[in-house]
This record gives sequence, C-alpha cells and structure tokens, in this order.
Amino acid sequence: MRVLVGCECSQTVTAAFRAAGHEAFSCDLAVSYGTLPQFHIQGDLREVYDYIKPELFIAHPPCTYLSRAGLCHLVSANGHIKDYIRFEKGLLARDFFLWCLSRPASMVCVENPVPIRRFELPKPTQIIQPYYFGDPYTKQTCLWLRGLPPLHMTNLVKPAASWTAAHKSPRIRSKTFDGVAAAMVSAWAYGLPGLQYSLGVF
Repeated sequence: MRVLVGCECSQTVTAAFRAAGHEAFSCDLAVSYGTLPQFHIQGDLREVYDYIKPELFIAHPPCTYLSRAGLCHLVSANGHIKDYIRFEKGLLARDFFLWCLSRPASMVCVENPVPIRRFELPKPTQIIQPYYFGDPYTKQTCLWLRGLPPLHMTNLVKPAASWTAAHKSPRIRSKTFDGVAAAMVSAWAYGLPGLQYSLGVF
C-alpha cells in the first residue's frame, strides 16, 4: 500500500508503516530529522500529494492558529476577536486542514489538537490520548477519519504528566507518539476502506 504522511518531520508514522512493509513517504516543507531521510520529500504537500497518489493519506497540518490552546491569544474575555492577523492566519490554516481532509485517497486521517470552535472545523471522528497506547502522558488529540476505522486502545496506562506542559519545544510537542503510530499500523496497515468499528466514545 502506498502511504503519504503529510507535515511529518519526525517520520514516526512513516517508519512504522515502512516497518510493516508498506511504501510510505513523509513530506514537509522542512528537512526530516527522522531515521529514513531517503523516504522524506521536502516540499509543498499540495504538489507532492498529486505526485505520490497515496491509497492512505495521513496528515498533521499545522495547528498553531487552530488549536483551542491558543484561544486566549485570539479572543478577548467578551468573545470578540482581538488579533485579526492571527485570525487571518487561522483561516488560512483552516483552508489547508480542509484541503487535507478532502483528498481523494480511499483512506484519509487528519490529526490535530482540539480546535477553536470559531473556525468551524468538522466534528472529529474520535479523540485519543497517548496513554491509550502505552505512553504515560496526556495530550488530547483529534482524528478525522474517512474510509478508516477508529483506533482501538492497545495498552491503557496511567498518565503521569501532561506532554505539552512537560515539553516546550514545538518539535517535541508535535511529534507523534510511537504507541499511536503502532496503533495506526495495527488498525490500517492492511487497507480497510469503508470498514467501521463500534468502539464507543473515548
């Protein structure tokens, strides 16, 4: 299966699918710091997508201006926009997010933190935490899925700390956890378009 992981420098997800025998590539405007630089395409994802034509497309679009964590910088206490430059950047980020979600691959996953409601993103398919998959941290993450089943909890552990509070580096904070990447491979590596599992709400 041909897999494209958009906006990924760490290659955590790419490496996991490569290890499972799939033709996986990462893509980002920045250079990769992962273990498989030969499978990283540095460039504009919108151009690379058409070149790769993946069956499975996993995207991690930039969340700086969409994440609910940044709401205090965008909106005043009375609910009015206080930073219009940030708002415009949020609209551009929303457009890119929706571009990722609308790709014609038979299987699509878009990952992001809980978004600011004002940008009116679609409701996510599920919300996961690293501690569902063996990493003892909290980091609420939304997945928007099309043609894919939600992820199963694989190794529920007790969270010891907040990942975002413990790490200030944007590179480290945004990196996909190994346990989440492994769960993606476990659930999606064999191509399951249209299959849905009933997992309840996480």
